[in-house]
Order: sequence, then C-alpha cells, then structure tokens
Amino acid sequence: MFAFWMWRHKRTVAAATLVLVISVAGVNVKNRPPAAPASKDLDSIIIDVSKLANITGDPNPEIIRVSKQQTSDLPILQKSKVGDIVLLYYRAKTAVLYRLSSQSIIDTAPFVPPEARVIILNGTADDNKALAARAKLESISNLQIISEKSAVKNTYTKTYSVDLTNRYEAEYAAINNALGSTLQRLRASETPPDADILIIVGTQ
Repeated sequence: MFAFWMWRHKRTVAAATLVLVISVAGVNVKNRPPAAPASKDLDSIIIDVSKLANITGDPNPEIIRVSKQQTSDLPILQKSKVGDIVLLYYRAKTAVLYRLSSQSIIDTAPFVPPEARVIILNGTADDNKALAARAKLESISNLQIISEKSAVKNTYTKTYSVDLTNRYEAEYAAINNALGSTLQRLRASETPPDADILIIVGTQ
C-alpha cells in the first residue's frame, strides 16, 4: 500500500492523500479522499499523455504525484522517481506512469476503477420518492450510494442527474435509463460535491 499526494482536475478543491492498492493483475484504487488543487499545467499534461498513450475519449483521469521513492517489485512503481505522476484513466482502465522531467511515458498497467460514488438528494416532500429511486439503482453494478438526504428545495417535478467527474459513462447512462432522469450540468457558481454522480429526485 503506497501513499501519494493527489492532483485532481480543476473542478475539485480539497487536499488529501490517495492510497493505492496495486496487484500483479493491475492497479486498483482502494480509498479516494478529496483531492488537491490542480496545477495550472494539468490540462496540457493530460492532453500530452493521452496522445502518447493513444487514449481517447477519457478526458478526466485521476492524477497522482509520486511523493517518495518506491521499493515495490511491481514494475509501474519500481520504475518511478520522486516527481513522476500516475494518470488513472477510468474509461480506458489504464494506469500510466509519466515522467515530467523527460516528458515521457515510463510504464503502463491495467487499472480497475472503484465504484462510482453517487449522491441522492430528495427534491420532494415525499421520502418514498427517494426510496423508490434508490431501489431502481440497486440492479446497476459498480455503484456506491455514499449519501442520501434532502435537497435545498422540495419542489422538483423532474428527476435530474449530474455527471460530476465524466468518468463513468456506462454507469451514468444506466442511471438515467433506470430513473428516466433529465441530464443537467452543475452551475459554475456551485461547488461540486465529493462524488461522481449527483441525482436530484423529483415527483414525476
């Protein structure tokens, strides 16, 4: 188990450490605390690494900086140096070790994404509406409902969903299919919650 300081996409705000559990078969994220502010050059790094690794349609990988020399037998960490970064591509299920100093890919490995974290907000005065929505999600694999509470207002008629991280395309589509929800974007003035998908349940 190894600790790294995490960078995130510019949409995330809090600082923390990410713990990785890595197996011979690949890389698996065990815990995912809130992330640190992103570097101003983060977008250009993602573009460059994605091109080098020939990864498309995966615009928001998890970014981790190697903060200390690793001694693991596993190749992707054994070859790392302090200052290197690991990019975790959720859709491509690939981890990439990238060296900033030489602007080169050092290694790649399979990556097993964790379950998508889902927050459900009840936008009605009827608790049964939220319970019914949760029940419809139970048949969808790879979801973890981390919070279920009331929305700021309880007058929503439609059920809305927000893809907060743009990492779980299949799961997001399955949620909208199950709930008949309307896609929505988070307003620029709003702070994104620490989750992957947000659902606001309406009366319909």
